[in-house]
Amino acid sequence: MMHAYLLPPPPFPPCLPLHLLPVRLLPLFCHHAVGEARELLTPLLAAPDGELGYAERAAAQVGAGLLCLSAREPSEAERGDAKQHLSRALKLAHGRLSNHQLVTQVLLAMAPLQGWAGDADGALQMVTSAVTLAKASGDLAATVAGVAMLQQVYHASRQPSRAAQNLGYLTRKQEELSGCMQDAETGNGGAAAHARVLAWRLGAAS
Repeated sequence: MMHAYLLPPPPFPPCLPLHLLPVRLLPLFCHHAVGEARELLTPLLAAPDGELGYAERAAAQVGAGLLCLSAREPSEAERGDAKQHLSRALKLAHGRLSNHQLVTQVLLAMAPLQGWAGDADGALQMVTSAVTLAKASGDLAATVAGVAMLQQVYHASRQPSRAAQNLGYLTRKQEELSGCMQDAETGNGGAAAHARVLAWRLGAAS
């Protein structure tokens, strides 16, 4: 059984499609100004159907869910609220947007909630699905994030052999990601390197 707090919450600020939210929200997430961010999110969450696009609605739900998890140890009520917001985001990402990158990120945000509940199988299933989708969409950054979380799940659920096997793959992908980012920063990879990195960040807007 997975100890409830061995699987940490997703990183805050998250590597999620926050570029879809109003620009005013971004520095608030970065500086953990939770109260101000919540004030800006409230009208987005309450907006009537049709006023916001599906992508904006999904991003607002993701933002609200992660705000619920911003405390060091979220309460049971906060975790419940986070699950509701993230479930709505997942429904939009899958059913309305058919966006695998966004589905991947939402699954990675939801997996720790399963870990907190002691549901190792549920957490493992979510992370495994996220990694599969990330690979299929060619999103190396999300693949690395998913494989890293998979490593945490294996350690938390006391599966040393799988953790050891996964670690080698994680190391290779981290090195690949580092190389891609370096190529994009230095220009050694040309326009293709820049396009690849941009695709990891902008794909959620499609």
